Amino acid sequence: FEDRFGDSTPEENRQIGFQSMVTSKQIAQFVALQKLGMDAELLEGRPEVASVVCDGAPAENSACEKLEEGDTIVAINGVEILTLAALLNEMSQPTYSIGQTVTVSVVPKDASSSTFDRSKAQDRIIQLMGNDDGTRPIIGIVPADTRTVRLPFDVQISTTDIGGPSAGLAFTLSLLDELTSGNLMGNGRVAATGTIRQDGTVGGIGALVQKAVAVRESGVTLFLVPSEQSDAEIAQAQKAAGKSVRIVAVSDVDEALEALRENGGDPLPPIK
Repeated sequence: FEDRFGDSTPEENRQIGFQSMVTSKQIAQFVALQKLGMDAELLEGRPEVASVVCDGAPAENSACEKLEEGDTIVAINGVEILTLAALLNEMSQPTYSIGQTVTVSVVPKDASSSTFDRSKAQDRIIQLMGNDDGTRPIIGIVPADTRTVRLPFDVQISTTDIGGPSAGLAFTLSLLDELTSGNLMGNGRVAATGTIRQDGTVGGIGALVQKAVAVRESGVTLFLVPSEQSDAEIAQAQKAAGKSVRIVAVSDVDEALEALRENGGDPLPPIK
């Protein structure tokens, strides 16, 4: 468990997984509606701490010691920070250096559990650490993806207690199928795995071979997977899935739709 998750508790990892699932749904809704020419807008969220980086952190005053999962950063050295993009932009300024001590204002997670209250912010003195290759200063956190999507109508995707981002491509294709006439999927049963980015590209996932076994047991005949997976892993997945399953690697939604058309699926209607 420690090799995979480090010092995080099982409950903390479940919460991260649930947040990843929520974001995956949001991005899938945005991509699907944009693909159909509908009005959808992706909105930046607050810069919330998903986890802290302890490997290589300073001995004193590190984010590893001063910040916690769920804290929301609202200012750095008095500069107001409203979004993750603003945080990244501020930390790219030449005024910051590795080893420098800065004042990071945060609303603690226990103070922001219900209604966000900026007045509850607390100042934390933090020493900046270096990134992986030591070329630039970072606070030492992994930010949560808190983006939300604004849609012209309400979309509900029920996933009960499942977490993680790897269903992004499946969500996107399912929404496209639901929002259009005809049969997008084509012949047989279709499964898909892969994260989804706001530009429609498909990202890699974990445990592909195990997913391939589940696909085989479900009677799936076409399995769409991310092209970011290694050739060796895709070959192992194909072996696990068996000859009855055709695995197709795709890099984005367009390639996934092309694979579905080759599977007998209907094309998307033209954007009016």
